[in-house]
Amino acid sequence: MEHLGANCYNGIKAIKNCPNVYTDTSGCMFRRDDIDYTVSLIGADRVLFATYMPGGPFLVNFGRIEEADLSQEERDAIYFGNAKRLLGI
Repeated sequence: MEHLGANCYNGIKAIKNCPNVYTDTSGCMFRRDDIDYTVSLIGADRVLFATYMPGGPFLVNFGRIEEADLSQEERDAIYFGNAKRLLGI
């Protein structure tokens, strides 16, 4: 599910009990606390870092992960660990 479901307060609830559904951080319409909310509901292991393009959107999405109340392990999972696991790398 892309964009944290467009509105994480509705979208993430819809996938909370669907362990095979992941979400990503692409798009620019969410706030830094949306990351905290998402991780509290489904865990960092179901969130994939994504962005549409380099520059502004990349830096905004990167900054939101960096500012979120996450451990370094959770950040690493979101940035690359989850994708590597899903792809079997």
